[in-house]
Amino acid sequence: MIKKIESNDAYHSDKTISASGLKTIFNKSVYHHINRKKFNKKPSTTFGSAVHSYCLEGESQFYKEFAVWDKPKGGSKAVKQEIAEKLMDIGSRDIITSSEFENIKKIYENILADDRIKPYIFGEVEASHYSEIDGVPIKCRPDCMNLAEGWISDIKTCRDNSPKKFKWDILGWGYHLQAVCYCKIMGIPVENFRFIAIENVYPFSAELYSLSPEMIEQGEVAFEKALNDWKFYLDTGILTKHNTKNTSEDGGLII
Repeated sequence: MIKKIESNDAYHSDKTISASGLKTIFNKSVYHHINRKKFNKKPSTTFGSAVHSYCLEGESQFYKEFAVWDKPKGGSKAVKQEIAEKLMDIGSRDIITSSEFENIKKIYENILADDRIKPYIFGEVEASHYSEIDGVPIKCRPDCMNLAEGWISDIKTCRDNSPKKFKWDILGWGYHLQAVCYCKIMGIPVENFRFIAIENVYPFSAELYSLSPEMIEQGEVAFEKALNDWKFYLDTGILTKHNTKNTSEDGGLII
């Protein structure tokens, strides 16, 4: 196990397979993972990242990564000059609006007000870990973790954090695979993995979830399938595409 304190960009630039890559492989294929487009930030992902930073890393680190700014309207020379100077000051930091910042502070208040959730935001935050499973180099970057107490937590922003809807998010986005992956790397029981599901719309409800034995089993199956597909690619160089249990005589997939 190698632990690194590095930027999020440095972590993502490393080609070692991660839970995100394995989720793409499981939901689609190795071909899709290898040919994925470079990640481009969207307003929704920027907001989610800002929530992570403010709630887990605190204000001082937050302001190193984000700038709170409402871009002025208008096309006058003075406005353009103001915008240019502000962007120069902001530099490489991501921008969120003042209203988004108020929403983030409300989310943090909701987390702190819930005694079930509050303990899971205090631990080792955003540290990269590089390891090997079944001979395959693999990495993870848990949102928050406490090895002494044996838990990992992960913040997920969503529009609806009700049990029924968030379960679909887990299955659709492969969060159960992620939980299994992180816990295998860190040597923590998957039963101790916690999702903090936060609504990104009013009233910014926060809920705490763990995985049922059935969901853990599905996550383990998904993880093993994706890891084996990736290992096959590393061993052979063959890019597998979608697969099912049954194929026709001409090699097509039967669904």
